[in-house]
Amino acid sequence: MLNIPNAFLPLTHLPLLDMSYVDEAKTINYIKPEIEKRDGYMVTQNYYSGSCSFNQSTFMKKLNQRFGATTADYLKFTPCSYYHWHADILRNCAINVLIEEVPDSVTIFKEQITRLSFNTMVCDYVPRQFVIFNTSVPHCVINSNKTKTRHILTITLPKAVKFEELKDYFATTSDFDDGI
Repeated sequence: MLNIPNAFLPLTHLPLLDMSYVDEAKTINYIKPEIEKRDGYMVTQNYYSGSCSFNQSTFMKKLNQRFGATTADYLKFTPCSYYHWHADILRNCAINVLIEEVPDSVTIFKEQITRLSFNTMVCDYVPRQFVIFNTSVPHCVINSNKTKTRHILTITLPKAVKFEELKDYFATTSDFDDGI
């Protein structure tokens, strides 16, 4: 059975993401990749790379000092879209923040049991809460909402950084005692 601590970990001891980033995520211009259709769903991920103002935050400066090249981007999942099952290739873990609640929108992790069956687990995001996300575990994003767009702030760490290392860092660090 898929074990929750191995897929994601909410960082409940950190303050919530500031509302200014929520506004930015909803109004910033996104670069639109190619769109593909699978099983009647649009398979797409819209993103904005590199110019997210969260990159200048104290939080990011501290992560860069500890782990090296770390970047923040916003991801946008349009209504009725599906980002197919995958495990990230360029990173092993990330820190994600759901910008706001979108009904009928979900991130799911899976663990293969047999060739045709899987255990699944929903990432129980709380809006604006930082979550360590194990991107090496297969996952997908489904936004079945017909009108609302789902936005995520995602922080990419160097590929050498593993989920357990990031989890241990946040369990023991005092780097964020005076805020993010």
